[in-house]
Amino acid sequence: FLGDSLLNIIISEWLYKKYPNYDEGLLTQKRAQLVNKNILTKIAKIIFEEDDLIIGSSIQKNNSKTIDNILSDIFESVLGAIYIDGGMENAKQFIANHLLINAKNTDMISQNFKGLLIEKCHILGYKQPTFKITKKKTNFEAELVINNMSYKEIGSTKKDAEIKAAKSALEKL
Repeated sequence: FLGDSLLNIIISEWLYKKYPNYDEGLLTQKRAQLVNKNILTKIAKIIFEEDDLIIGSSIQKNNSKTIDNILSDIFESVLGAIYIDGGMENAKQFIANHLLINAKNTDMISQNFKGLLIEKCHILGYKQPTFKITKKKTNFEAELVINNMSYKEIGSTKKDAEIKAAKSALEKL
């Protein structure tokens, strides 16, 4: 609980200072790129050895999703412990040393194509992109409209179709 809250406030402050002209929506998108379980898990795997973890016998150690959730929770817990023991500056330093250092590492930061598209539209002075989802027999079609241009893509889920349409639009903008 504490680590999660600290992570959000530290990243929010960092983004606010780094991108002073961005609106709330863009800052929220950027924060979502940095603060998510996948990234925290990857960083925790770098910091902590799996053998260092003492996991109860009721936990399925061969279930990678369960272990990943535990690792991301450990990252947040360590951040909370650093704050309690060493204060906010030490917590910020931990984030800088382990998370922000990876902010430009595309292998570490998952590509949030919808967020990147919103950012690109903002930079180009376009209105916020809009999506229209249509259910097909076995999949979904997302129609994305930007600056009177339409981009259509098919996906197995609504989200998948939206992501593909956003990626397609980004490649053409």
